[in-house]
Amino acid sequence: MQLFGILCSIGAALFWAMAVIMFKKSGDTLSPTALNLFKGVVTLMLLLPTLWLADVSLFPPHPATHWLRFGLSGLLGITLADNFFSWPSNAWVPGCGPWWTAFTCPW
Repeated sequence: MQLFGILCSIGAALFWAMAVIMFKKSGDTLSPTALNLFKGVVTLMLLLPTLWLADVSLFPPHPATHWLRFGLSGLLGITLADNFFSWPSNAWVPGCGPWWTAFTCPW
């Protein structure tokens, strides 16, 4: 079981590294806001059929104030965090050198 955990952690790191490189490549042509909107649409397109296949309710019974707080935290947290992640990554060149030289590469 420990080997499975190790393989999952290495796999997660590899997928994260590939995602950062792909976001950098897509950030060359898309603004951070457009990229964030695209990721959100793709997420919904994958999440909705998954919830339907798993027979999970899209809106479980909770008070409206809970949904409002949940929506605001998602809007502020995820949207702002993704934009703040994308803006500097558009200036960063993966494979350019150590992290402290990421913003000084000539290309």
